[in-house]
Amino acid sequence: MALSGGPEDRDVAFMERLRCLAREALSWAWLTPRQRLVWAAAIELDAVPLQELPPSFWERHNVTLRHPGVDLLSLDGRRAVRCIDGIDDIDIVEDTESFVQVAQEVYKVPSCTLVTSTASRLSKQSQAWLQQSGAEHRGISERDLQRLGSCELNVQSELVKRTQGLNQMSVYVMWTS
Repeated sequence: MALSGGPEDRDVAFMERLRCLAREALSWAWLTPRQRLVWAAAIELDAVPLQELPPSFWERHNVTLRHPGVDLLSLDGRRAVRCIDGIDDIDIVEDTESFVQVAQEVYKVPSCTLVTSTASRLSKQSQAWLQQSGAEHRGISERDLQRLGSCELNVQSELVKRTQGLNQMSVYVMWTS
């Protein structure tokens, strides 16, 4: 893949790097449960945490960086994600109403997804409101978090092998030149 390609090539390369970062982040012990949900959602939903979006995204969609309760956006601008962590019943109506409203009116996204841990239980009122608003609910389990984080080890070891091979090759080229 050429790095000098168009916006699609740049987006694909950016998402590959972001997925690697997300897998690494899931191995960090100091992350809060909500931060772990955000990084897991980045991998599962192919979306980018707002603070990680490239400047080209903001220019393309003609919006400024805001944090109105939107945690991640897809690079194509079609999905907004909100992550909420909580063990007890969650009544997310007020919080999610503003998320969906801002996502649809400011960011013009057709798809909104609420991500919670599977240990969280949404109240019936919250479930009904999500269904009524057309928003999707996605639960991520502790097992999912471990699975997503463990993929990093395989990717990292493969990258190390490739990098070592390239380093050995460049040393050989340097000595033979």
